[in-house]
Amino acid sequence: MYTFNDLPNELLLQIFPHFPLKSLIAALGVRSLWRHLVPLAEINPARRGLLELYLQIIASPIFLQTRPWLLERLRPFDREAYIDSLLEQHNYLPEDFRIWILEWPAKAVIAGCWPGLPTTYYGLDSENKLMPRRDRLFRGCNWLGRQPPVLHAVEFSYIQNPKEANPQDVPALLVWEEYLMTWLVLGPKSLCSHGVYTVGDDEYYGDFEDRSGQEGLDEDTEPWFKPDGDYMDAEEGCTVYSSWTYWLLQRFHHLESMERGYDRMMEYPEPSESRPWGDNDEGFHSQPRADRVWKPKS
Repeated sequence: MYTFNDLPNELLLQIFPHFPLKSLIAALGVRSLWRHLVPLAEINPARRGLLELYLQIIASPIFLQTRPWLLERLRPFDREAYIDSLLEQHNYLPEDFRIWILEWPAKAVIAGCWPGLPTTYYGLDSENKLMPRRDRLFRGCNWLGRQPPVLHAVEFSYIQNPKEANPQDVPALLVWEEYLMTWLVLGPKSLCSHGVYTVGDDEYYGDFEDRSGQEGLDEDTEPWFKPDGDYMDAEEGCTVYSSWTYWLLQRFHHLESMERGYDRMMEYPEPSESRPWGDNDEGFHSQPRADRVWKPKS
């Protein structure tokens, strides 16, 4: 009787591109031939990038060291409903983000950033003392844990000079906050050539119910931006990442550097894809409030 292992290589190369991410990961461990063939298959580029990311992070010692912390807090969530909720608010999601939500192994979550983890802000305890080291590795607030997810309208402009800029509203999802705010921008590539932006000097306090375990916030706190001037200083206050997958990789490198003793706040390696800021580069307008919910045009 023929088995799956008896299929010719040519047919396997046609089958592998139809595998979801978890199946591709499993296929790499079936036999050495499959481990050789999977990288040769014409896999969706976004899925291939996530597969390469997975293989890179599991090879790091910090991966196993951080699993107990994550598994203690991991909770199931409806992945398809999460995506549907975002698509109801805006008709576009980056392909790698969509695949990541639907197919990424929950037990391989990177640096506490996942819809199935709480929105607790880790870093200081109720007495304003540093938390244990393993908590400090995940310092920040996981805004992806807010469910259902909410897209906000943020103003975006190519020009940094407020007098010359013509900012446009673009939909964005708040992802992470650690003194700096990280946004996944869902605007068109013609306007926002990068996918993820980390913006300095802004704070999103959020609804009290949105963020669990935080200290020093009153129950009637409203969402708001704390702007530093009308426009962000893009050179100093904004870091851009070419894709969601690339930002995840930098998050993991940041976690590794903290574990090695470089315990700094939000000091990512400089993205190699980014270019020096200039007159035609992108910059966030920091004035809008975070409670400006994105409303699709009818």
